Amino acid sequence: MSVSSVQEEAQLFESKLSEIKRQSNVDFDWYPYHSLNNFYLIEELLTAGNLPDFFETMPAGKKILDIGCADGDVAFFFEQKGFVIDVVDRQATNFNNLKGCKYLKGKLQSKIRILELDIDRHFKLDTDYKLTFALGLLYHLRNPFYFLNMLCSHSESVLLSTRIASHAPDGTKIKNLTVAYLVGANELNNDPTNYWIFSLAGIRQLIKRAGFDIVCEKCFGEVDNSSPHESNKDERYFALLKRVDNFQGIFDHHHY
Repeated sequence: MSVSSVQEEAQLFESKLSEIKRQSNVDFDWYPYHSLNNFYLIEELLTAGNLPDFFETMPAGKKILDIGCADGDVAFFFEQKGFVIDVVDRQATNFNNLKGCKYLKGKLQSKIRILELDIDRHFKLDTDYKLTFALGLLYHLRNPFYFLNMLCSHSESVLLSTRIASHAPDGTKIKNLTVAYLVGANELNNDPTNYWIFSLAGIRQLIKRAGFDIVCEKCFGEVDNSSPHESNKDERYFALLKRVDNFQGIFDHHHY
């Protein structure tokens, strides 16, 4: 399945899930954003990287991990494509305490495995994955370096997205500096789970030192006009990562 067909099928599946949610009689709120809309941007990313057949190279039956799964939309979509899916999230930080994901798992008679882990501490994964989705997640973590190191140990490839900034709050251009801005508790969207907003050079350096090569990358939104603290100056970095060949030593030495 080409990336364009994946995007089209994802939107059809989104409509199916939306109808299930609309007709459900539940005592919680559904995650308010459409997770599968990320595939519009993923399609642009992979097309720009000359990888329109990326998903075709993944035989059905391979394991996929979705971290920060919201209501599990991405996971359920790839499960119905024939993949074995694990999701990682936790009640304390999930929008509806994972009630949405668990409800849909039952409704769809899904076999996905829900792993309730705190990925902001020294979590462990118990298996290996062909691909991991880590979308819109990294800047919500206190410890993004350890998080990527753990993914390097257990996932061959990662589709990553995160917020970045080209300028500091005082207007200083930071795009080409290997830095990150630590957001105050109520500085961005009044959301205390926002932490590290990397520059473009900073996120590239983090990825490299965490044990990955960047296969392709693309920025969206307020490109080159972004800040780490203003909602209307939001720049998003999307990348396909592939772990380095000698990844087994990622926690034993520091030559990355």
